[in-house]
Order: sequence, then C-alpha cells, then structure tokens
Amino acid sequence: MPVVRDICCVQLPVAVQFEIRDIYSDWYSRFHFLESLSSIPHSVSVIVIPYPLFLENYHELKNYRTLVFGSDQDLEGAFIAGADDFLKEPWGITELIIRVSRLSEAKKIQINGTEISFSSNFLRVDNRNIPFSPQENRIVAVLLENPNDYMSFRDLKKRLPPESELSEKSLYVHIYRIRSKLKKQLPHIYGKDFELNSANKRGYILTMPVDNLCKTVDKLYKSH
Repeated sequence: MPVVRDICCVQLPVAVQFEIRDIYSDWYSRFHFLESLSSIPHSVSVIVIPYPLFLENYHELKNYRTLVFGSDQDLEGAFIAGADDFLKEPWGITELIIRVSRLSEAKKIQINGTEISFSSNFLRVDNRNIPFSPQENRIVAVLLENPNDYMSFRDLKKRLPPESELSEKSLYVHIYRIRSKLKKQLPHIYGKDFELNSANKRGYILTMPVDNLCKTVDKLYKSH
C-alpha cells in the first residue's frame, strides 16, 4: 500500500531534510519539500513553514494545520496569526517529528476490511483521498467523530471553526454533495455498512456498525 505524503515542508534547510531521511526514513516518505507555496499537493494536511513566509500567507493557509518555525520573538505573532504549533530555535529533528506527529494525527475507522482515516483536512479510504472541499471535509470529520448520533445544524455549527460561515441552506447543499461523493467513491460499503442519512428536526447522521468502530493514532518511531 503506497504511503500518503501528507506533510509539506516549505524552505526547510537541506541539512534537516537529510537528517530526516537518514534517521526517520518512514516519516521522510510522508514529506514534500518545497521552496514556495505555489504548488502544495492535494494530499497535504500539515505545513511546516518559516515564520516570515507564514506571516505573509496565513490567510491562504487556514485549511491546513501549520507548524511554524522561528525565533523566540516570533512565537506570539505566529499564534496570533493562527499557527497550530511553533518550533522555537534552536530545535532538532526529534522535536520536529514529535510536533508533526501530533498535528498529523488521523483518526481511523475499520469497516468490514475498509480503512477510513480522517481529520478536519482530509478523508482517505484505504489511503485514497476522497475529493471533498475544505468545508465538506470539516463537516464529514464532525460526523465521523460522532458516529450513529444525529447532529443538528446547531451541533455542527458549534464544532466548526468560525470562518466556516455555515448556514442552514449551505449545509443542505454540502450534505447533498457529500452524500453523492460517498456513494460514488465507496460503492462497496455505502448503503450497506456506511451511510449518511437525515431526519426532520433531528439533523444528520453517519451510520455504521458499532462493532467495527476502532480509533487509532499514529505512533512515533525511529527507523535506522
């Protein structure tokens, strides 16, 4: 099964890239190393970025989890601008990997041999990305975190970030698109073991077999 490259490092020193390759080879296979933000791959959910570049582009990075690196005096500005975490100089690759691990944690559900991994930034089925929009991803993540429970518009609104600007009308459209994509992308389980339903005055629900629910977290380990 191919490894999903879901971590993007922008302007990370070349020496650090080599260290990751030599010491954390399994993690290295998950990294993209870029010099600019112009071509971030669709699979990316976490971006590691220097403070000056983050400050110039933080509005465009709201749909990603961001690990900013810089000096002590940059820390406050990074968090004010919306960084999820901060690497304060001097830092080493072990700290980098630990912090990236926390940010890239994906919850996983096994349904009759099919692995669904998700966060607020992506949904993957057997390591294949489902092409949701950022808002659709966030809605699906909330529903997956609350399986077999009805979620009203108010419930979803409380769990989504303020900038989502969700309305009842837009939620209806999002749910319609999510359901259509799930049917298309998961024909082997959708409607049988996994289904998005709705009910008047109750809201929306992702139903799945309770016995097959099992959430796991990526574990940090070294590979020499």
